[in-house]
Amino acid sequence: MKKLSLLIIPLLSMLTFTSANANLLVNGNFELPHVANGTFRIFKNIPGWTTVSGAGIEVQFQSAGAPFDGNQLVELDSTNNSRMQQTVATMAGKRYLLYVAHSPRPGLPASSSGIQVLFNGAVLGTLQADGTGLANTLWNNKIVWVVTPTVNNSTVEFRAVGTSDGAGAYIDDVILAPAD
Repeated sequence: MKKLSLLIIPLLSMLTFTSANANLLVNGNFELPHVANGTFRIFKNIPGWTTVSGAGIEVQFQSAGAPFDGNQLVELDSTNNSRMQQTVATMAGKRYLLYVAHSPRPGLPASSSGIQVLFNGAVLGTLQADGTGLANTLWNNKIVWVVTPTVNNSTVEFRAVGTSDGAGAYIDDVILAPAD
């Protein structure tokens, strides 16, 4: 059995990401690959991210809501609940900040919009909100976790956990940056 030791401190914050904190993640804003305006496509892999299970990573270009940043966002309940991950170089014992923007899908209840956030296999939290009555996305203040890995390569993972019905919540502008 693998033993995991990890310090996790969840924060709801409006912390500002600055260029002094370089994003270690590739394609955290999901602008690649480009999809046509008003459409979406499902991919097994996109630059930086790999599907772990499920149908794949659905990249949307303002097809069912506006992104938090840029032109595109990701939904993980593409045709069924999916998981995606990215492994990046980190330093054991060093503190990092993990940021993610989350929105329910407009028109869907909270039961359809759950996304778990994992770091090195440990669940940091579940993002879930009610999109009933929304005509457009409603992005939260960015969720921030302070994580301290015990290994030199760390994995950030997102897992759809709402009703597996082909429509789910959105994530965008994912950042993993050194805290110090």
